[in-house]
Amino acid sequence: MFEKFGMLRNALAIGLMAVLAGCASSESSRAEGITSQGNGQILGSIRFSLGSLIAQGNVVLGNIDAVVSLSASGIPLVTCTSPGGNLAPGQNPPRVSGSASQYIERSFTQNGRSPFALEADAQTSLSARRLGCPNNNWTASIDFVFWDRAVVTLTNSATGALLEKRVFSCLTQRNPDSVSCTEL
Repeated sequence: MFEKFGMLRNALAIGLMAVLAGCASSESSRAEGITSQGNGQILGSIRFSLGSLIAQGNVVLGNIDAVVSLSASGIPLVTCTSPGGNLAPGQNPPRVSGSASQYIERSFTQNGRSPFALEADAQTSLSARRLGCPNNNWTASIDFVFWDRAVVTLTNSATGALLEKRVFSCLTQRNPDSVSCTEL
């Protein structure tokens, strides 16, 4: 009777090791940005920097054309200018967002990779009052954005199918200006 439990225990241990080995290799592939899908992946890590919010990286397309997109959001630092030319900081401005997209043709790959560079500018269509100025007679300018969220997606340009999506939490600092984004 104990032999049956021993064999069962060994079979369970072998099965568990196989599952864990599969998870480890899948996680390793994910860290490199390669999925088992084979058609369109973001390769490796994505680098973020400031201008507005800039995302740079590489994609592997396989036999498709694709669109890589960046959407981001954060809290703006606003300067309000009165009709007389006086400056004041905006009070309690709302979150702003920005986005950018880049079409990538499979024929422009180098060694199977295609680089991308996207810059998401903060939306500027909000009124001066909405951006925290006393009224709309003032002029509002967004001087800086404390980006805190970014999403990078890769879609098949022919079908619109989502191939990969990466979501990031970002920390933006001022003086010196820097951004650091961590994948969630």
